[in-house]
Amino acid sequence: MGKSRVLIVGGSGYLGRRLVKASLALGHPTYILQRREIGLDIEKIQILLNFKQQGARLVEASFSDHRSLVEAVKLVDVVVCALSGVHHRSHSILMQLKLVDAAKEAGNIKRFVPSEFGMDPARMAHALSPGRNTFDEKMVVRKAIEDAGIPHTYVSANCFAGYMVGGLCQFGSLMPTRDRVHLHGDGSVKAVFVDEDDVGTYTIKAVDDPRTLNKTLYIRPPENVLSQMELVKKWEKLIGKQLEKISISEEEFLASKKGCLTNFEIGEDGAEASKLYPEVKHQEMGKSRILIVGGSGHIGRRLVKASWALGHPTYILQRREIGLDIEKIEILLDFKHLGPRLVEASFFDHRSLVEAVKLVDVVVCAVSGVHHRGHSILMQLSLLMPSKKPATLRYIQMKTIASL
Repeated sequence: MGKSRVLIVGGSGYLGRRLVKASLALGHPTYILQRREIGLDIEKIQILLNFKQQGARLVEASFSDHRSLVEAVKLVDVVVCALSGVHHRSHSILMQLKLVDAAKEAGNIKRFVPSEFGMDPARMAHALSPGRNTFDEKMVVRKAIEDAGIPHTYVSANCFAGYMVGGLCQFGSLMPTRDRVHLHGDGSVKAVFVDEDDVGTYTIKAVDDPRTLNKTLYIRPPENVLSQMELVKKWEKLIGKQLEKISISEEEFLASKKGCLTNFEIGEDGAEASKLYPEVKHQEMGKSRILIVGGSGHIGRRLVKASWALGHPTYILQRREIGLDIEKIEILLDFKHLGPRLVEASFFDHRSLVEAVKLVDVVVCAVSGVHHRGHSILMQLSLLMPSKKPATLRYIQMKTIASL
């Protein structure tokens, strides 16, 4: 039996883009709902067209046109919804009820994954508004799915790393500070932090898995269960500096509501993603993302192996100049098979280097300095220019990965 056909709803959004990428990468025939309401949003249109070039199919439909939704759903086996539940954006949770109605009429859906992905709404009865409103709406959608008898999987990924880790869990900040940090209480309460790309991979892994049928998939890698203070210490180690720590009182932070992410055992109605799919090399919080430049070379190959073996999310610059060098291409493809990501760029295309560098925290360069080979030392100057802007980026010519 082949891979299920997957329809992603909200495929141009923050998490939706990652779900599309994961679905394509895992070999699923991938469809993206192209909502007519997208109008003249050129950025979203460009995202969708880029996915179309990669092999995804765009399916035009509208939430105000029930028949178009039914026809879209009939094309696939699985619906994965990533509509926004964030109040300061387009809050769209209850719009999923129209998708549920369409799936019920179509009668062919083998798995429906609603837009949740954060904390388990079934465990958030104590939450305060406006968050409480979102959790209540998610429970309304759950009830509609179950009342319609639609096979489903709920996904709980807890805290998105992109929103929480960069700002050291300080609300209103996405970037780490270099002088002081505000701790919630003593900073000892544990939470679960999950990289958004991993959310996409685990979710798509689950859609064909009978072990997750009509259950909640909890993405809770043990290495990523950390306190705010533990995150702060990892950051202090990276920058080589102690931060001033300011404690927010329990009254200020409503500490009676804390600890809801890790203070329960997963029962028979749930499953833990990292245990179900040990082959997925998820990003551990605190591990730097590393870009190896010259990864097919004599030293570069060893740097790639060391970075991957030590658990770093590893990227390799795939230079367009490699041309028809079949040996280098085979080396890079072998690495890709192991898990590192290839990032295409060129030393003659500044923008491509900027985009590559933006993906990572550390650049390790191993271009050749041998005259009878490709003497490329000064080409590193092209890398230094895009490396200037990211405040946390470290540029290393040759340094043992273990010391990062």
